[in-house]
Amino acid sequence: MPKNKGKFHQKEEGQVTSKGPQDELVTLTDRAIKALSPHFKKIAVLAGACALVIAAINIYNSQREKKRVAATRNFGEAMQVLKAPIDPEGAPPVSGKKDETPRFKTPKERGEAALAKISTLRKEHASAQVALQAQLAEAGVLFDLGRYDEAIAAYKRYLEQADSAQLRIVAREGLGLAIEAKALAEKDAKAREAGLSEALKTFEQLQPDENGFYREMALYHQARLKATLGDRAGATALYKQIVDKFPSTWMRAVVTRRMELLEQKG
Repeated sequence: MPKNKGKFHQKEEGQVTSKGPQDELVTLTDRAIKALSPHFKKIAVLAGACALVIAAINIYNSQREKKRVAATRNFGEAMQVLKAPIDPEGAPPVSGKKDETPRFKTPKERGEAALAKISTLRKEHASAQVALQAQLAEAGVLFDLGRYDEAIAAYKRYLEQADSAQLRIVAREGLGLAIEAKALAEKDAKAREAGLSEALKTFEQLQPDENGFYREMALYHQARLKATLGDRAGATALYKQIVDKFPSTWMRAVVTRRMELLEQKG
């Protein structure tokens, strides 16, 4: 039998365009129908079930999309709060214009409001991707509010789930800063040193790739911690590494100044 080359030939009315036992084809179809007749009821039930499944999937997808939109909207509201201006005087909006921008008298008041928004988002849309992103924002707010233990826990939770390499770097930097801030607030010298050492280890994991994204900042944090811990030689070596390997870095002036201060102390 010649192979079909991809062209479809229509049959005009009253014209036969193909050869072969057409009656046999009809007969085979009829036989197939008769053979399947006992199964029609089962097939109908199965088709109905499939229709229900498809309908359920459509409903599920629709509901999921609604939840995704709601979660995104809630996340946007939380970010709007975080970006809101601080207005100690509580100045009213410009006359004649509708101003829906939230206003807060203190950074603390704004932070607490943002945390409330994020908490609602995480409770109502825990599985949404933006809920994970909101957790990173939440950790930052907790840090800014001086709630370092909570910030550390939030950063660690985020790092357990995050799949974005760059956002993981942001989270690990935040974790290191939170551990450092907590250590500096310690009154006990040993606890302070232990905390700073932990922060240093966190920054050493920030970007171990010599040519990786954010490498100079990772070295900068390590140098800072070494200097704080009294290792001036180690700190100076890292600062020099930044200047030598990243000559056009935006932090060159800051690094140079820190090296000068270390030399004065030495």
